[in-house]
Amino acid sequence: MSKAIQSLTLTADQVNALWEHCVLTTYSDGFTVTPEMERLCKFVADQRPIFDRLRCLTRADERERAVIARPARRAAA
Repeated sequence: MSKAIQSLTLTADQVNALWEHCVLTTYSDGFTVTPEMERLCKFVADQRPIFDRLRCLTRADERERAVIARPARRAAA
């Protein structure tokens, strides 16, 4: 992943939404994302150029395919 190209300053409300999102992502089996969390995620994602976002999505897709393929490969062996 490329290095951050700029600092990111968040409001107190954004920090709280990000903290909540991180806690729920780390310590729960699933949750409903609040509108505040969605806005913050979009705000953070939009800080990088579209090419960086597409590269990120491509890498994530490759990781997902690799994880899904592992059980199939083991079952076929």
